[in-house]
Amino acid sequence: MGADIFFQILLPSQPEVELQSNNLVNTKLGYIIGGTILQQKAPDNKVTLFCSTCNNNINDEIKNFFEVEKVPQAYCEKLSEHDLAEDIFQKSVKLNNNKFQVDIPLKVPISEVNSHLGNSFDLALHRFLSLEKRLHKNPLLLTEYEKFIQEYVELGHGQYIDFQTYDLEQDPVYFLPHHAVVNEFSKTTRTRVVFDASMKTNLKVSLNDLMLNGSLPQKELFDIILLYRIGDFTFSTDIQKMFRNVLVNPEHASLQNILWRSHPSDTIQCIRLNTVTYGMKSSSFLATRCLLELTDRFGTDYPLASFILNNCTYIDDILYSTSDKLELLEAKAQLEAILQKGGFRTHKWASNSPDILSDIPYSEQQFNELELQKDSCTMKALGLHVDIKNDCFTMSCPNNFDNDVVTKRSILSYIARFYDPMGFVSPIIVKAKVILQKLWLDKLDWNAVPPAAVKEEWLRFAADLFAMDPICFNRNIPVPKSAEAVQLIGFADASTSTGYGCCVYLRVVDKTGKVNIALLCSKSRINSHSKPLTIPRLELNAALLLTHLIKRTHDTLSLKLKINNVYLFTDSMIVLGWLNTEIINLQAYVANRVKIIKEVSSQYQWQYINTKENPADLISRGMDPQEIASCSLWWHGPSFLQNGKYEFSDNSQNLPTVTLPELKKVPPSGDQLVTLSTQVQNDLFEFLQKYSDIHKMTRVMAYVLRFCNNIKTKNNKTLLNYLSSEELTRALNLIIKQEQYVHFNQEIKNLKQNRDIVGPVKSLHPFLDDQGLLRVGGRLQNSQIPYEQKHQIILHKESKVTELIIRSEHQRLFHAGPKLLLSILNQKYWLINAMRQIKKITHKCLVCFRMKAESAKQLMGSLPQQRVTACKPFLKVGVDFAGPLPVKNSRIRRSVETKGYICVFVCFVTKAVHLELSSDLTTDSFLACFKRLIARRGLPSEVFADNGTNFRGAANQLADLYRLHAASEHQMRVQSFSAQQGIRFHFVPSYSPVFAGLAEAAVKSTKFHLKRILQKLVLTYEQLNTILVQIEGILNSRPLVPMSSDINDFSYLTPGHFLTGSAIMSYPEKDISDLPTNRLKFWKVCEHVKQCFWSIWHKYYLNSLQCRSKWHSSVPNVTEGMLVILREPNCPPLHWPLARVSKVFPGKDGKVRAIEVTAPNGKTYMRSLSGICVLPLDDNLT
Repeated sequence: MGADIFFQILLPSQPEVELQSNNLVNTKLGYIIGGTILQQKAPDNKVTLFCSTCNNNINDEIKNFFEVEKVPQAYCEKLSEHDLAEDIFQKSVKLNNNKFQVDIPLKVPISEVNSHLGNSFDLALHRFLSLEKRLHKNPLLLTEYEKFIQEYVELGHGQYIDFQTYDLEQDPVYFLPHHAVVNEFSKTTRTRVVFDASMKTNLKVSLNDLMLNGSLPQKELFDIILLYRIGDFTFSTDIQKMFRNVLVNPEHASLQNILWRSHPSDTIQCIRLNTVTYGMKSSSFLATRCLLELTDRFGTDYPLASFILNNCTYIDDILYSTSDKLELLEAKAQLEAILQKGGFRTHKWASNSPDILSDIPYSEQQFNELELQKDSCTMKALGLHVDIKNDCFTMSCPNNFDNDVVTKRSILSYIARFYDPMGFVSPIIVKAKVILQKLWLDKLDWNAVPPAAVKEEWLRFAADLFAMDPICFNRNIPVPKSAEAVQLIGFADASTSTGYGCCVYLRVVDKTGKVNIALLCSKSRINSHSKPLTIPRLELNAALLLTHLIKRTHDTLSLKLKINNVYLFTDSMIVLGWLNTEIINLQAYVANRVKIIKEVSSQYQWQYINTKENPADLISRGMDPQEIASCSLWWHGPSFLQNGKYEFSDNSQNLPTVTLPELKKVPPSGDQLVTLSTQVQNDLFEFLQKYSDIHKMTRVMAYVLRFCNNIKTKNNKTLLNYLSSEELTRALNLIIKQEQYVHFNQEIKNLKQNRDIVGPVKSLHPFLDDQGLLRVGGRLQNSQIPYEQKHQIILHKESKVTELIIRSEHQRLFHAGPKLLLSILNQKYWLINAMRQIKKITHKCLVCFRMKAESAKQLMGSLPQQRVTACKPFLKVGVDFAGPLPVKNSRIRRSVETKGYICVFVCFVTKAVHLELSSDLTTDSFLACFKRLIARRGLPSEVFADNGTNFRGAANQLADLYRLHAASEHQMRVQSFSAQQGIRFHFVPSYSPVFAGLAEAAVKSTKFHLKRILQKLVLTYEQLNTILVQIEGILNSRPLVPMSSDINDFSYLTPGHFLTGSAIMSYPEKDISDLPTNRLKFWKVCEHVKQCFWSIWHKYYLNSLQCRSKWHSSVPNVTEGMLVILREPNCPPLHWPLARVSKVFPGKDGKVRAIEVTAPNGKTYMRSLSGICVLPLDDNLT
């Protein structure tokens, strides 16, 4: 049961009963037991309801790990939702008594919130009761929770109200569930209560769903840290309770209610939150936007503070640096003053200048008095560790990794803790990324142990990390005001083994020629294994990455510094060659990237550098953790940059000539380049051919026309809502008009020139209306019918639009017949050769085809050899089953009834029938019947049967019996005889009665007599067997052909003549047993009579089979690949499955009458043409 359902069935009254580790809970469904399940294997995830710790989720950590490698974008187009939130803020923000008041940015008016939001009280109550139970199991957490709630109310951020005053059916009211977030490392607030505005109400809507999500109007971490590195003196601070210092409009505060009581015996009370509440989607936007509102209103009075709030603040954290101590003191004073204008206070002050902290009490500082006396004071600023006393950044590896348990989860969790937004240790991070990629490619489970090679690589890497000393490097990059040059230097490189990357340095040259160069930032990418790139392309991507990074760095540092020059280096001569090549001569992949590089770095200078001097090479290949701290190339760039007199001359023009790949092919100079200009006469006609639905075609055209209307002039009204009926009608008329110009071009020209019209539309007396549509003039001008019906739009029979309109109307009218469809169409359109065209299109409708599907047909084939070759009776046999029939066990009353079946054997040559009664449809029963046939009629050589499982089982058992005889040495002679006299089974395709017509006819004849004899009688086995034998005699007495052509001779040839010498049911002859007869002469007389029977069979019976009773004409063969419907006798036509013909079996005459089809599930079936219906598709009809 999901959590959304679980809390809805909980009852307020709960029993205080605990069953060991389980709990008894009272619900609307009754009492249920829940709790811990003891299991040997620990679960993968541990979930604690309503109480969370500061341990980050591994998925979030991995997401953050890769997001810091993205180059921040300078500009992102705002969403319309952001614009609406900004508009609401500007209209609602108020500043009274140094306090901001704002409206919650809602998607609907506050008066309509209740109808959209519904009731949240019940679910919030259930959530609170569950929280309360858990809090009382943890007294320490309960104490801190109560303290937090009490402080919330005492500060005026919340107030107790009587929630009975709310009308939950009418008022805009929402109750927020709440829970605790515990941060063990916080110095100020260990336990913080957070609120859940994402809880769904009874209408499955949350308060966050109704809020607008405004954009964060602040700089990104990347920009703030870059600016933080410029300046000798610095301070950091935090805005205390920033969100809770912004009031919410009292009309909107009813959406921020929580339930609370200190003890289960107390009455549950309601606290309304009066300030911006964290946990709501718009909270960050409202709080940060109020800071910027201060700069808009008081920025001219406090310029330094305005700069800090706009460029050095991230949410409520502030980092600022400057080279002037007096400016730093002034900035501090202005910041406190401007924040007081909005009722904000600062705390957690830290600075490398004691003067800043001199008038700030230790309670409002980051470090207390004892901590400040230490050699180092390290704090966490925007995720980075800063030693404020030594003014440096420190980086060290996490030290809580357990090498004894190495799984995919543990490795990913450990790697994700490397937070390096500026890329200070990218050569180390890139090696971790490679390991991470290998784990991902192996597609392992989270708790799976990685392959031995990956595990060994990780353990080596982890061991180097543990042995690595903490890395310390200066925060400040000194830039004196008298600096001779301030330059940005960028490097890019790539390798196939790891990936590609770039790094940026700040180079400062003073008047004495002294050079100071320091690493600012770097980014890295690893190579894709799914789409590997060539080295030149990787180098080009590295150059592109560098271009974006240095542009972002340049724009940010320009807020504080004047950058004199920007130089970009790469060790790829191919990339430099591409950059010096016209874009038109490059292939698409290279041209697109070269274009961006040229546009972004147009004011920068690209140069070549040797690979050994390229610091970006350290990123592309990776470094061991122990090497990076002492690597001067990484921290300070190549040695030649230390020379203050180094000249950055353009060396890309003096490089050796290289053959550039991925250039467009240029024709040889001896060839002549010929440009052929063509004009498509009808673009719209080609556009219309792409659609198979008239409604979709019309909507697309309507949107095109709307776009054209919106861009004509700015004064026109812009259409943005749903398409109107007028727009759709206009679009359809334009489509039809275009089709008329294609098919009635000459007629339209003649009308415009007032000439006579010739052709099939002449009798309609057509004319062009005011929209240019060709309509019927006709003779009904004086009738009272609508204009559309009086002057129909003329459609050509070959037009695709005509076909789509007919198909659409056919479906709209629930697959109406041609006459009804024509009458409806004629109310608006006039179709040339209408009925023929309608029948042609409706015939292709698959739904209609299924409802009256006809089996595929082919010219009736010639009779098989077994039917027309004389042989003894029952040598060629067909077999089928009939039934079931009720059979009594005995003649006594209330005897148990069972099922009986009739096994029908028919001779292919004489049509003689042999009937056997079977107790069931098993293989054993059929074999028993088959053995009785052999005993009475002789051994058949061939047996034709359908695909019944009992017949197939019999064939398999006969084969096993033959192998059994073959293995016996004692019966060697019998083996030889059996091999020569073996029986062959033939199985006709499934659901193909025409392939076993004689057996089917015999079954039909047998049932004919049985139904008239038995009616409702239930016979015993003996009685039913007797009747079947009598019916067998009757069937074997049916006439085949007359004995002679004499009109006075009433004798006829029957199957019985071939079995007994006369019809089975013929009258007894006169007794001639007393007459003396020569025995030899009598035998010759019998042989003569027998030969006469076969002579009549040849002369008369065979000729009677000459004519084809049906399927007289030859039709095209079914071919492989055709889409067909399989006829299923046990389901309606609309449920017949589709299949595709996978194999055909043509007969001796080349005609296909049996096929193999493949169903959607992959299974194959044998079918005759009578078992399929060929779909009327264009591919099938051609």
